[in-house]
Amino acid sequence: MRREDERGKNPGKIRVPGENASTMHAGIWDLAFSALLRARTGISKFLHSVLASRSLAERQPGWQVWPMPLPFPEVHLRAKSRKVEDGQRKLGINYMVTVLNWLSLGEKQPDVRPIQLGRKLNKAQWMVVKRLRPLITAGTGRRRLALLRWGGVPLR
Repeated sequence: MRREDERGKNPGKIRVPGENASTMHAGIWDLAFSALLRARTGISKFLHSVLASRSLAERQPGWQVWPMPLPFPEVHLRAKSRKVEDGQRKLGINYMVTVLNWLSLGEKQPDVRPIQLGRKLNKAQWMVVKRLRPLITAGTGRRRLALLRWGGVPLR
């Protein structure tokens, strides 16, 4: 940090390096899926098989919660759908569902037909998605976080 000299606009004002830098909105969930898909692990193979399979929009049995089809398959089918306002939130929820599926299946490579991409969720599964939503929404918004300040400039 440095102080402006007496000839500067605001004498005595503390300047922070980078305070005028442009804001970057990183797609954290895009990056998370990319890293997972590049990894050579069991969960990576599991995700590859889920994304490679397609369903005819059949609904899951009403009693089954886990494993659960990805609730928002559109974000994996069209890149444009990731860039809309809700895209990162949907990716984040899909990521959480992927990990929870993997754990519920005992970290084994199962038959993915019951959770193929595009299969519809039942009511119980949508209730779980509703409970996951606040966990993801808090970190994916593009609004300014006025409470967090770095050198007087709000973080975005």
